[in-house]
Amino acid sequence: MSEIITIAYDVLSRIPNVVWSGIVASLITVLGVLVTNAGLSKRHRQQLAHSASESKVEREMELRRDIYMPAIEATVIATSAIGGLSNPVTSQDDVTEKYADAAAKLGKASAIASPETVRTLGTLTERMRVLYTKLLICRQPIMNAHSRMSAAIALIDRNSQDRDRWIQSRLDVIYNEGVNQERDDFLVRQIDFCNRMIDHWTIQRDEVGLELSRAQVDFLKEMLILYPDLAQAMSTACVAIREDFNFEGDDLEAVRQVFTDNATAATRFLDETTASLEVALQAQAQAFAEAQAQRQDNQNPRA
Repeated sequence: MSEIITIAYDVLSRIPNVVWSGIVASLITVLGVLVTNAGLSKRHRQQLAHSASESKVEREMELRRDIYMPAIEATVIATSAIGGLSNPVTSQDDVTEKYADAAAKLGKASAIASPETVRTLGTLTERMRVLYTKLLICRQPIMNAHSRMSAAIALIDRNSQDRDRWIQSRLDVIYNEGVNQERDDFLVRQIDFCNRMIDHWTIQRDEVGLELSRAQVDFLKEMLILYPDLAQAMSTACVAIREDFNFEGDDLEAVRQVFTDNATAATRFLDETTASLEVALQAQAQAFAEAQAQRQDNQNPRA
């Protein structure tokens, strides 16, 4: 063993210093490369981890955007449609479909929202449900009055057409056959009957029209009570959603104030509209009462 070491030492001692310098330089270069690669690998792993984190956040934001925005849009559409229930020709099935769509999308949004946003979305869903249910109840008198008024209008039209036919028949008889008192009296009675029916159903139409207007005003009064709570829930949910998105430089307090101002303006407009319709309703009731009094005077002329 000692001989091997001695031989190796003799061999290595014969290597010139210049060669040793090259060998040492090569070793230093190799070590430098290894150290550099190790550092680069570490930084690369860090970059990959950072990129993965950014991608995860981006995917979460895209998911929330694709779910939050349709939910809020559907809620606004449904709320507007629910308010339209005061119009008797509005399709209730269409309103129900929009309400169900909004409720479903709000539920979907709650599945990915933060705890605070889930709470606000739940409140919004509840307020919208209360609005829909109570206004649907208020719609029933509107639909009843509208149905009766439509029936009265149809009977007025039918009796008007019958009267026109009897008048034409009387003219034809007079023109073609001359005056036949018995037949003429019969035709006159038919015409008078149609006129009485027209007057009767005109009174019914006007009376039911007054009921319809009163039911619509009651609908708006109920909506005026319910709308502020819904508007507050809507603004709170929107602010919570913006907070989830964490927009750079976003001023949530300013946004909240804007929502509050908008809701106040909408409530004021609804209040003013309701008050205007109440004034119109009073004028309509007064006109109906005067028309009734005039009919009574015509039926019972003073001596």
